[in-house]
Amino acid sequence: MAIWKAVKKLNSLGYVIESERGKGYRLLSEPNVPHPWRVARNLKTKVIGSFIIFIDEVPSTQDLIKNVKGEGSVLFANRQRKGRGRLGRSWFSTEKDLKLSILLKPSKVPPSNMGFISLIAGLAVCRAIGGRLKWPNDVLLDGKKVAGILVEGEAQQDRLEKVYVGIGINVNSTRGLERFEATSLKLHTSKETDLAELAANVLNHFEPLYFRLLEGKTPLDEVKEVMDTIGRKVRVVSFGEAFGGVAKDVDESGSLLVELNGSLKRVSVGDVVHLRG
Repeated sequence: MAIWKAVKKLNSLGYVIESERGKGYRLLSEPNVPHPWRVARNLKTKVIGSFIIFIDEVPSTQDLIKNVKGEGSVLFANRQRKGRGRLGRSWFSTEKDLKLSILLKPSKVPPSNMGFISLIAGLAVCRAIGGRLKWPNDVLLDGKKVAGILVEGEAQQDRLEKVYVGIGINVNSTRGLERFEATSLKLHTSKETDLAELAANVLNHFEPLYFRLLEGKTPLDEVKEVMDTIGRKVRVVSFGEAFGGVAKDVDESGSLLVELNGSLKRVSVGDVVHLRG
């Protein structure tokens, strides 16, 4: 009876299970949903993903992860009503896309390096899907946005107490992206991607990068290898100031160095537009 009830529960979640009297049950297919057990079976991490939460519908994964305690906890949502990006911008997604937030407690990382957490999260996504980084928090495929990173934190004096890393990836959605000059993995590959496998792949890439950051080693060279912004003409808006120049480099704190009138200007926070030509 207990097994029968569990099978019925799985049926209600979209799992197709065949039953045969006297023989038992056989799993025929699974829904393309990042349920905790589906993500966990592909994980190779020690801390990240040690506790996984899945909620069918949320306002924002970023808001709910703040109520979780254990470092490395990851929260997934099937639907997100009020997803957001940097500077309070809205992040639109569907059930076919990946939406997650990670709780970190990087007390050894100085607050000045919080921007680098965004870059290593972007690097992890790039390695999982073969994308390129657009400073400070976008992942591109074919020059179009496919994913975004939102990092928020709580700091006390000279240390970071908690950091919340939100990751949104356009995976299997195909409609409406053109008005945002965006794309998805399905538009790029013409194939459907398993959300749980992709989520585990991102987390598997993220953990070693995060551990190195805790040791005081910023994987700067690896970030630069996938950084599409370096060498480009850009327009920057930072603290109400707008200017154009050439993105020359990224420094140890994750800030962008822009050449302007023969000198380098350091940009720690801001929006960047890639200019053509």
